[in-house]
Amino acid sequence: MKKSTSNEKGAIMLEAMIVYGITMILLFFILAIFCVLFQRWNLHTITNEAAAKIAQTYRFEDADVSSGYVTKDELTSVEWYRNMFGNKSLQNSAKVKVEDYATLRLSKTTFTKNVTDPKVTVKVVRDSLGRRHIEVRITGEYSVPFGEALSYFGFSGTTEYDVTGYAECIDIMDYVNTVDLVDRETSLGQFHSKIIDAVDTVLG
Repeated sequence: MKKSTSNEKGAIMLEAMIVYGITMILLFFILAIFCVLFQRWNLHTITNEAAAKIAQTYRFEDADVSSGYVTKDELTSVEWYRNMFGNKSLQNSAKVKVEDYATLRLSKTTFTKNVTDPKVTVKVVRDSLGRRHIEVRITGEYSVPFGEALSYFGFSGTTEYDVTGYAECIDIMDYVNTVDLVDRETSLGQFHSKIIDAVDTVLG
């Protein structure tokens, strides 16, 4: 009876070790999948936030991206017709602000190690007069937790992400200034003639 009991205990221990080993493997696999999905959600959130914040402060080159704070001098010194003549400067400023914001957010909310430095690109697309939208794109390669162990089961040890966020940038003052400029340049009133002014009024 004693020998039979000891044999049964050994069988139970062996079965427990097998079940325990399989459970641990599944647990690590689920944790790795969770990290991959969380990182993708994290990149989507950061990209959309960056696009929205840049769209709100696009016309202010020195605005704080995180809070949207601008000084009184920045409010009163915004260039007229900035999207017609100073668009390149605004795009470069937006690119720098997005890179700083995205890098800071990724460093504080990511617990998976990046294989390559994240690449951030900003593109401003003109939809119509005074209406634009901003495209922020973040690409990067990150390691999967326990990726070396999972590679023995045919899974990749790294994951590449390519996420794009969009936000509408409506600059009402740029629209008004541009319309005023076009109206003034195409108006016959610039000839300072009473007859032409009368004709222009009738045509208007």
